[in-house]
Amino acid sequence: MELRLLELGSNKLRAISGLDKLVRLEQLWLGRNKITSFGAGLAALKQLKKLSIQSNRLTDIGQGLTHCTALEELYISHNGLTSVKGLEALRALRVLDIGTNRITSLDGLQPLTKLDELWVCLTTRAVHTPHTALHPLTLSCHVMSCHM
Repeated sequence: MELRLLELGSNKLRAISGLDKLVRLEQLWLGRNKITSFGAGLAALKQLKKLSIQSNRLTDIGQGLTHCTALEELYISHNGLTSVKGLEALRALRVLDIGTNRITSLDGLQPLTKLDELWVCLTTRAVHTPHTALHPLTLSCHVMSCHM
């Protein structure tokens, strides 16, 4: 199928499925649903460049994005993520929004050398960021209680 953009926001979806024939899909909008995991739902989307899955119920990225190696923009804020593990394979990623999650460390983002926009607010005071991580980025947090 030739579909390039699919908007499925605010549909009370609980799982990602039925996308395996959309191999040319470049943009997928899944915000404001009730999705709890990626599962294998994105495995066929090797040309996906932009994914918005904000405001869902994700707690773990796992291997769900492993096949999305063309992904350039990922908006995954307002979930329950506790780490960035699972993003290492996304070497084409330029924009990453992981704000308003439960992330306490940016360890694991080092391989993302093309990343030039990072939206983040680490939610606890006990934050560990490796000294070699993210040298070309300027990190800022616009929430008063965020201390790095």
